Amino acid sequence: MGSIAMDTPQPRLLNRCGIRLIRYYQRFISPHKGYCCAHHQLHQQGSCSAFGIQCLTHQSVPRALGMMRRRSQSCHAAAKELQKPGKSHKRSGQLCNILLLFCPSAN
Repeated sequence: MGSIAMDTPQPRLLNRCGIRLIRYYQRFISPHKGYCCAHHQLHQQGSCSAFGIQCLTHQSVPRALGMMRRRSQSCHAAAKELQKPGKSHKRSGQLCNILLLFCPSAN
């Protein structure tokens, strides 16, 4: 029996659980928050939750969490940038709160 390489889109059990949690967040929590991902608004890239799914699909859980933590820090910086005058975007400027657990400096 060979092991599954984590760079293939065949996540393991813990990865799948993380993906399901993010999908739950996207479906049931995010639509009711009243704002969008600041990183997405500022950089015109995918949201932090979409990034988290990508990480968990292609990386091990520890590596994915590290990548998601760095993205959360970037989202926090983007929220601060969007709060500056002249940078207003509809439904943005708030902290990305899905990963604050892994990014205590963003509180």
